[in-house]
Amino acid sequence: MKRTIVCTLLALSISSSLYSPQIVLAAEQTEETLTEYSNTGATDTIRNTKSATAPKEDTTPKTEETPKTEEQAPVSITVNENLDVLKQKIKNPFKEEVSSGRYLLTEDLIFIGYLDSSRGEEGFLIPSITKTADKVSDISFGEYNSDGVFTWGYLKKDDNLKDLDSLTEYIKKHTGEIQTASSKDLISFPLRTESPTTVLVFSTQGDYLGNMDVNSQEAANTLYDDTFLETPSISISSSLADDKTQANVSVAYDFSKYPEQLGGEYLMNFDIKDSKGNLVLSSDEALKKYIDTGNTVKGVTRVFPISMNGTFTVSMRTNIRTITSDFSIEGVTAPKQEEISTAKPDISYSELPNGILTGTNFPITVYSNIDSVLMLNGESSQTPCKEYTFSVSHNGKYKITATTSSGIEVSKTIEVTGFVDSVEDIDMNMYGTGGSTMLPQTGGVSWVVAVLSGVIFIIGGMSLANRDRLFALLHTLRKKVSK
Repeated sequence: MKRTIVCTLLALSISSSLYSPQIVLAAEQTEETLTEYSNTGATDTIRNTKSATAPKEDTTPKTEETPKTEEQAPVSITVNENLDVLKQKIKNPFKEEVSSGRYLLTEDLIFIGYLDSSRGEEGFLIPSITKTADKVSDISFGEYNSDGVFTWGYLKKDDNLKDLDSLTEYIKKHTGEIQTASSKDLISFPLRTESPTTVLVFSTQGDYLGNMDVNSQEAANTLYDDTFLETPSISISSSLADDKTQANVSVAYDFSKYPEQLGGEYLMNFDIKDSKGNLVLSSDEALKKYIDTGNTVKGVTRVFPISMNGTFTVSMRTNIRTITSDFSIEGVTAPKQEEISTAKPDISYSELPNGILTGTNFPITVYSNIDSVLMLNGESSQTPCKEYTFSVSHNGKYKITATTSSGIEVSKTIEVTGFVDSVEDIDMNMYGTGGSTMLPQTGGVSWVVAVLSGVIFIIGGMSLANRDRLFALLHTLRKKVSK
């Protein structure tokens, strides 16, 4: 159907005080159909008219809905906002070329994801926190379905959640329904395709603190904190003994600054060396004697003595590093120290076992003419002395050692062959009729066994070792009677 379109243009010209309307009419025949005609761009001064034969219709143009632009989005968020505030509460312990997505928290926090329209349907994402290891938690904002497609976990739709203010109010009302990230754990965020546009950070009371793009190097660098890697200090104290023959030394240490979420730091051993590098205190012995096993993170060592003046270095080895510190000792006096410093101890030992059943403890006393630390096959007197009693229970070679305070050491090897495996092996000739023998002194009591006409007399005390001989005698007598 063809129609004639009449366009009326109204022009208003203004002269001093009169309005003179000018009307221009134009009519032409068009070959376009009505349905192909568009009135896009019509204004209030341009009207479409119908032919006189057409029904009268409303000629007011209909405005099409303008698509929302980015400025008209319901949420306006500046990515990496308030990083200077977040760095007081979130620490990045890893200095890497790209973000690791792993952070330490100084307090418990709430994390809400935000996804803009470039990544999917715009909206807020609820966190899902999973404990993956001791002191480690992963945060995700979606999950994979059975088809292997990742779907975002949107916060419950609410028309009122149109900006950060309304979101903040929502979180304050629902803090108990949203999972909270613990400051006791190392927090790991998803990266790349599984990470939202930004992560909004709230206090546990629901206050908005800022946001961060976990893929952003800006956030990783701003939140980086390596203060826990600073070498911990150790404090050494010393004081002279009343007789000034030695200094009593102790070391205070504190390794608690290293995060437990990263494995923590603890003392493994320590030692003391003099200015020439000579070992004054063994690390293994020091840890066993001077450190409580439950106090290796923070504490003070037990007091240990150093009986010489000079400059010393303490080395404390942890599972992370070695910390060294120098200290000096002055005022130690030892008048005879120089005179006996080269003196060698003369060591000897008591009677060895003879005719004792294997497995029975037999005392052996080691003697030195100079106060020395005495040892027998690794067992030590711990402190200097002139005699110390050890015990043996088997045949074999035993090394006895005496070490003076100036480090002079003398050793001997003794061989024990007097243990027997059964009472039948004991030589009873020494116990014949009319004879007697003095058996080894035990516990300060001497005793005598005498055999007269088959009658055994025991005078004094009797130890387990001596009892073995008595049993051997009785065994022999039983044999004779049976014959």
